[in-house]
Amino acid sequence: MKKRKTSIILFLSVMIIILSSLACLGSSSLSINDSGSSVDAPLYKNADSIDMNETDKENLKVDLFGYEETLYLNEIDVRVTDDTKAVAYEEIENALIDENWRYEYAFISEVWRNGDHLLYLYILDNLSSDEINELSRSYGMKDLEPGQTLLITYLVDTAQPLPNATQTFAEESYHQTLTAEVEQMTQEIIESTQQNIEHATQTSVAAVQESESMAQTATAIAPILEQMGTDFEDENSLPDAMYIAREDPSRWDLTSKSGWLHIKGRYVSHSDEDWITKNVFVYPLEYTNISIIARVDADMFRDNQSVWLALSPSTYKTVGYTVELGIALERNEGRKVYAWGCDSDSCGSNSMDYKFNDQIQFTGPVYLRLDIQGLSYTFYFSENGVDWIYLGNIDGFSAGDNLILAAGGGNSWYKEDEFDAYFDLLYFKPISSD
Repeated sequence: MKKRKTSIILFLSVMIIILSSLACLGSSSLSINDSGSSVDAPLYKNADSIDMNETDKENLKVDLFGYEETLYLNEIDVRVTDDTKAVAYEEIENALIDENWRYEYAFISEVWRNGDHLLYLYILDNLSSDEINELSRSYGMKDLEPGQTLLITYLVDTAQPLPNATQTFAEESYHQTLTAEVEQMTQEIIESTQQNIEHATQTSVAAVQESESMAQTATAIAPILEQMGTDFEDENSLPDAMYIAREDPSRWDLTSKSGWLHIKGRYVSHSDEDWITKNVFVYPLEYTNISIIARVDADMFRDNQSVWLALSPSTYKTVGYTVELGIALERNEGRKVYAWGCDSDSCGSNSMDYKFNDQIQFTGPVYLRLDIQGLSYTFYFSENGVDWIYLGNIDGFSAGDNLILAAGGGNSWYKEDEFDAYFDLLYFKPISSD
């Protein structure tokens, strides 16, 4: 009888240990509870869930995936594992394919689609002490250890938009204040007429003075800007102030195509240290009110491959506070010219603060032109460098002052694929006035 009691106690102890271990592991799938769809997203099983409050979760969503992606029904899962990224990703990828998810593209994170549902997969490998400290301070994540792998899965139902609380409040406020505003309008117009006349006179004088100042500055810096440019005509044609960030000498040259800077582009992912853009040509700028003109070409053959120029605060290790203009290959459209701007610490490819694109209607190289006037950035492209086609404009934020020339992109299924990208020239010209 005593042996039987001991056996029962031992059995119960083992069961408690097993159940406790299972409780520490996260669930095996992620779903949107309020959505009418039954679509689930597979999760990595051999991982522990990270507890976060709702405010921290919302901040994490916006910072990683952009505000626009939070305007639909969504769920997020954050977990950590001692396994490497390669081991975890292989299991997740196989599960996604088996459950009818299909790869879309990769930028800050990988994006997969299943009908109206998008799945964003962000993996941070081999956590450092600094990264753990930042995750704890910014999002309240606890119990992380150096060397672990952080897995963030974000599921969005694009068929289920959430109510826009800001818009609803604005509509109500508008109706409540409309009568009062109308009553005040007549008196305000009468009182401001004289002020407007005086202000218009002062503005006109200031505009003339500003125009004259710009013209004088343009005349003064024109010779300097001319010396800053290059035609990449020989092995010593890189400007003295230009340097190469994350250089791989085997994947760029000035000789394989005479008169061109040649870069071998490859797959890019800013969430993976091994796949951040390499051979980034960085040219610090000191002047505003200038046009930057480059002629580019590329032998692109996969979606999202691109060659571009950009303004960045650093070396394009992230896309925060950056504007970019380039050409790319896009599914169902072919070659296109594009421009975008990110006025925060980070932006996802679907949540840039500004975004423009247009199909290229001609073959061969493309002239790109970026006009910088204070906090205004205007984008153009051309077939001949004379007849410019307007693409778009960004106003109101300060991008970095490092000019970037780079190439990369593609498909995570073919990470080792390389393509040839070229810069034929790089010119700088002053903008005298509007």
